[in-house]
Amino acid sequence: MVNTPQQNGVVERMNCTLLERACCMLSNAGLGKEFWAEAISTGCYLVNRSPNTSIECKTPEEVWSGKSADYKNLRVFGCAAYVHVNEGKLEARAKKGVFVGYPMNVKGYKVCCPASSKFLISRDVTFDESAMLKSKDVMLKPTIMENEKIDKKVEFEVSV
Repeated sequence: MVNTPQQNGVVERMNCTLLERACCMLSNAGLGKEFWAEAISTGCYLVNRSPNTSIECKTPEEVWSGKSADYKNLRVFGCAAYVHVNEGKLEARAKKGVFVGYPMNVKGYKVCCPASSKFLISRDVTFDESAMLKSKDVMLKPTIMENEKIDKKVEFEVSV
């Protein structure tokens, strides 16, 4: 029913799960809130490829398609990505960007290219999963002047 979330417990829990995953991915990658849709979409992609006890430890992808999940294409959200392009003999062979997910109904990767402020979708991508780009490098619209400096310190305390 509309406006009765208490009657949709399973759906509401999944919404919370996706939101928590998106917050973690954005925080880890150092990306801003403008990438929330890509983070939620990537979280959903990962949930559909994760084993679930309610379906006998199979993945939803496996139950739906009948094929086991393929984990070879999983990459670290927010890592540096180089999309290979061919724009001429004397032009650069790759564009640097940040990996922001998996496009729907397309075999490939979605990469945000800050130089052109566009999203590129390509199968021909090289990833540097050990390096994360700084959030100021991948903002689609600059909101901070270059001469300003913002220092943030985040601490987490875990009690055992």
